[in-house]
Amino acid sequence: MPDHIHMLWIGLAQNSDQKVAIEFFRKHLRSHLAPFGWDHQPFDNVLREKDRERDAFQATAFYILENPVRAELVKMASDYKFSGAIVLGYPDLSPFQKDFWEKFWKIDSLLRS
Repeated sequence: MPDHIHMLWIGLAQNSDQKVAIEFFRKHLRSHLAPFGWDHQPFDNVLREKDRERDAFQATAFYILENPVRAELVKMASDYKFSGAIVLGYPDLSPFQKDFWEKFWKIDSLLRS
């Protein structure tokens, strides 16, 4: 989006801490955003336990991917050049690939074990 970002993170360990992760992210991107910066009050939302199921996680991801379409920036979500995913060790894996979720959950399972 032109004036904000959406991020959806999944912790790999039971004790993963979203607040520590976002502080790290904000700190290390600060210089790249200059002269712009982060809002002092970002909107953070942590999925509840029931929302962490695969279908709910995927639904949240699809909702985020469709934001540029709802904002009428593109006709199809895959046309928005700033959308994507970062999966450790798999830099070319895209959420727009047909088999993305199958691969994503296999990788998630491997990283957790």
